[in-house]
Amino acid sequence: MLGQLDNNKLDTVANDVAITPERKAKYKFSNIYNKEETTVAVNKDSDYNTLNDLEGKTIAGASASNNTKNLQDYNSKIKFKLYDARDVTFQALLAGHVDGVVNTRNNLEALIKAKNYPWKVVKGSAATVNIALPFRKDDSESAKILKKLNPAINKLKEDGTLKKLSEKYFGYDATADLK
Repeated sequence: MLGQLDNNKLDTVANDVAITPERKAKYKFSNIYNKEETTVAVNKDSDYNTLNDLEGKTIAGASASNNTKNLQDYNSKIKFKLYDARDVTFQALLAGHVDGVVNTRNNLEALIKAKNYPWKVVKGSAATVNIALPFRKDDSESAKILKKLNPAINKLKEDGTLKKLSEKYFGYDATADLK
């Protein structure tokens, strides 16, 4: 999706884009609207309860995912089975091909709730990242959008709308401590 942004096919990408140093050098970001923790979902009846319980286990991850890299950096003793698409990682856990799947806590909690998957999210976080909308740098149209978007994001923070949406869809407040 970021490639489509680069090629002027999109104005932005609204898909939980983490602000990384590499991305910050390339893109101008909106105000932060979310914080996400990299973690793992496992089968509900498994004995895995924390990230440290996963040493030596095989976790499904998307090959180009920031979350996969975060978990690899967090614990090199965790094994990985990499897939080209995020949805395939979820199917790998459902089919029993892996012991868990890495993603953000927000996405995993929402997926479990929406699909009624028999999973639980383990305790612990491999990394916490800020989430915002990326825009092309030095682009006049992007600057116009950001001039309208950032005050709207601030208003949603201030009036509690972001917190309410987070609690509704994720089951907890993922907007706490936003700057």
